[in-house]
Amino acid sequence: MFDDDASAARALVIALSRRPPANIAARLRNLADDLVRIREGTGPIVAELAAAPRLEDWSIAIAGGGPVLIGTVARHPILGERTIVTSGVWALDPHGPVWARTLSRWYALGAPAKAAPQSPKIRANLH
Repeated sequence: MFDDDASAARALVIALSRRPPANIAARLRNLADDLVRIREGTGPIVAELAAAPRLEDWSIAIAGGGPVLIGTVARHPILGERTIVTSGVWALDPHGPVWARTLSRWYALGAPAKAAPQSPKIRANLH
């Protein structure tokens, strides 16, 4: 067990010693501003959801230590249309769910998946 702990510690040191992504400060500022709006009960406006990528046949999973969404996306600015794993989910519409806020962006949510995926083994860029 000690070897596993040492390996995990080395991996963490390597991960933390890398330079943060160039746009992480702006992403975190935008996320913080949106979380304040959500907390105040305003959430995303209609125009934001109309411009947001739409996630269909989605489900919630745990990846990288936190919740993410897995589903088929349309209109994603980087990934286009395909099955994706989002970056970490920070907020989910309590009245729908109609929207989700991830580290990266708002998502408009379509129909959820009928069944949760079986222990997904996913290798993908998180967006």
